[in-house]
Amino acid sequence: MANQGQEYGSKWNLDQYLKFGNDNLNKAIIDVLGMKALGVKKIEWLFLENGTEFKGIDFISNPSSEIINAWQNYWPQSGNVQNWDAVGRMHRSDRLDDFEYILVEAKGHVNEVRTSCNAKSAESLEMIRQAMLQTKNILGVSSDRDYLNGYYQTANRLAFLCFLHEQNIPVRLVFLYFCGDKHPGKICPKDESAWFSLCLNDEKKHLGLTGDYILSDRIHKVFLPAYNL
Repeated sequence: MANQGQEYGSKWNLDQYLKFGNDNLNKAIIDVLGMKALGVKKIEWLFLENGTEFKGIDFISNPSSEIINAWQNYWPQSGNVQNWDAVGRMHRSDRLDDFEYILVEAKGHVNEVRTSCNAKSAESLEMIRQAMLQTKNILGVSSDRDYLNGYYQTANRLAFLCFLHEQNIPVRLVFLYFCGDKHPGKICPKDESAWFSLCLNDEKKHLGLTGDYILSDRIHKVFLPAYNL
């Protein structure tokens, strides 16, 4: 995340697209998701009044007590609960309840992809391990795959997607990669091909996500030029 006044970083780039390049961002997502074929009319981006990011299930409109309890039993509520870089709703009609959530995880350099779990307490770590085992089972991935080290944040988001799927909440996960960012001292892939050769091919192999798998149609990769280009 870039500090104020620094014109680089995944957070800064995404903020610029949301503020000034909304049409380009929406078009890229619509094209990748095939939303025209789905009959989607628009993307509505959600924002908190204080300008902070949504965490965990906070973006869900009026979640039931069952969903809240399930979430509290699924994932640690202390420490670093999932922060969402952007949350949107794609609408198929004028009905307010006819939408799917879009959860965006933005990346600008390779180190943002390569992460490991930093849970401190034994209780939290055990909850995360159990959630990861459930995730691998749902996705049809071998249980011996290491989802806590190497590419933890991606696995973390996959676990969240699987949780919402089990709760029958319609959602799509979008990994947004900025190409050619100018982050000092970081390896910033210049294009889609570079992203794959530098880390995404290895990530896919590490997580065991080969070929088509359950929920693969709800996990999407979007590539955009860094806004500072």
